[in-house]
Amino acid sequence: MNTASIRSRVMGAAVCVLMLQACGGSRSVNGLKETIERFSEMPEYSIILDDMKVEGNFVKTYLHRYRVYYAVKIPGQTEDVQFLDIKTELLEVPEDVYKRHEPDLGMVIAMKTSDGRTTTTPQPAGYQYVGNPRYGQWQTNSSGETFWSFYGKYALLRDAFDVFDRPFKRKYYNNYHNNYYKNKTPYYGSGKVKTYGTYGTRTQKTRPNFYQRAQQRQAQKKSSFSKKVADRTYGRSVTRSSNTTRTSTSRSTTSRTSRSRMSSSRSRGFSRGGK
Repeated sequence: MNTASIRSRVMGAAVCVLMLQACGGSRSVNGLKETIERFSEMPEYSIILDDMKVEGNFVKTYLHRYRVYYAVKIPGQTEDVQFLDIKTELLEVPEDVYKRHEPDLGMVIAMKTSDGRTTTTPQPAGYQYVGNPRYGQWQTNSSGETFWSFYGKYALLRDAFDVFDRPFKRKYYNNYHNNYYKNKTPYYGSGKVKTYGTYGTRTQKTRPNFYQRAQQRQAQKKSSFSKKVADRTYGRSVTRSSNTTRTSTSRSTTSRTSRSRMSSSRSRGFSRGGK
């Protein structure tokens, strides 16, 4: 079976699960779990949180979109693999899964490495391939800094991830691998200011549409809240005005009634005095 046939078969199966409506199936309530299960038989994969959103006001639906990079074996070769990628539709996930990964936009949230290990600890996209001699090697530049360089046949990996928009230095990899990966701790960068994830400086530059949409949603919430406050204020104002009018009318009626009674009393007194 050639590479095109492998890609067609894998993508067809993936689309059937990840694009459920097109395949006529019921909608998944845990898109992340379904995606992991779909690619579990692949030699290697990384599932990146490509987008996320919440729909609905009273009854909320939590949605994820994933970008999956996965390896397939090359026919006739026992060791080498080829990497392919696929982007899913927005898939429904449970609320707890959504909130757990709110800080992880643009990061790998599930992966399987070439040695068969799996993890769901968030990490920057592409980190799992760095340091693996199968895919590239460390080189030293003229300044004496060591950086990672992918082999030409893995250009997809080199070009795919935001982390590789400049030479990836070994000192950052060592910090990640020794202090975070081994301890199964999410890694958002080495400085005080986060580089990766939803609140990372690089993510904000590479995914501006997500933040624009978030700002619009926040503005809509503020507008809706302001309208509710205005409606309540207007309602109280109308109620006070109505009460004031009724009170004023009541006082006016009482005053007229009192004056009428006094006038009648005086008239009867004058009448009795003249007899």
